[in-house]
Amino acid sequence: MDELKLRDVVVSEKKQTIVVSGGGLVGLSVALLLAEGLPSSVRIHVLESRVPVPSDDRERGAGNFDARSTALSYSTYQIYEQINVWSELLPLLAPIQSIHVSRRNRFGSSQLHAVDQGWDALGWVAENQVLADVLLDAVQASDQISISFGVKIRQRSLASRSCEATAPSHTNTSS
Repeated sequence: MDELKLRDVVVSEKKQTIVVSGGGLVGLSVALLLAEGLPSSVRIHVLESRVPVPSDDRERGAGNFDARSTALSYSTYQIYEQINVWSELLPLLAPIQSIHVSRRNRFGSSQLHAVDQGWDALGWVAENQVLADVLLDAVQASDQISISFGVKIRQRSLASRSCEATAPSHTNTSS
């Protein structure tokens, strides 16, 4: 999935701006984590090539992402709790109550059950678009993060800590 590829983060010393290349699930999460951990004087700007479907034109979960889902682990829960999106996400998630591990036509299997561990869930499943909607809402609500849509990165240089990007004249920017 393109939106889950490792994204470059470039720091500009002069303006104290961090540029996150990619506004998918990872890019939005990274931007929110940076905003949570850095001084408010540091600006974060997300560059995303896709132009989102306007929220007025769709129901939650019917935007730019396909119909795939992602399993969220306990570590992901901790990250989303830290960036203050977990309480909004939880009602939209399906808990994983049990996991059956086996190998077809082979002897043996394992079964894990949340209740046996005293846990509410072993993990959670989120539709990618629903997850993206919640993360994008949090990014757009942040005073520290801005995002531009329809932007293509042409060249980036970690040595000079810079990047060149092109944007159509109709580029949407928020925050």
